[in-house]
Amino acid sequence: MWHYRRKSLYAPQLERWLDHFAGHVWVGTTDELAADPEGVCAAIFAFLGLDAAFVPDCSARLHVGATPRGAAAEGRLHRAMVAMGARVPMAFRHAVRDQLFPRQELDPGLRRALTERLFAADIAATGALLGRDLSAWLE
Repeated sequence: MWHYRRKSLYAPQLERWLDHFAGHVWVGTTDELAADPEGVCAAIFAFLGLDAAFVPDCSARLHVGATPRGAAAEGRLHRAMVAMGARVPMAFRHAVRDQLFPRQELDPGLRRALTERLFAADIAATGALLGRDLSAWLE
């Protein structure tokens, strides 16, 4: 059940996709998307043979993720809020959640050491598969 690291390795999963669907898979990174959303969209459109002249509005950031919080406590809080129904505004629910379960940042040195130890080989293998330098992922 606890296979988070294995599921976090890109190279083995990407290799399977590329083996089965060579030439039919386009891969981009979230770093590339954040740096140049219009350029990434243009690359996707070109890969799919779509109209390259279309430029989507990439100004809005939807469904921005957050750090996972305590599942059990959050579950109880969520059930209590749901039980109260629409009487509890979403903004209030989020404010309560954020107060009870503040985001915890990992020490940057520890994050880098763990990333290096657990993922350096996979990052190098993924970069080789994609023909890209992904060394920034180690930082």
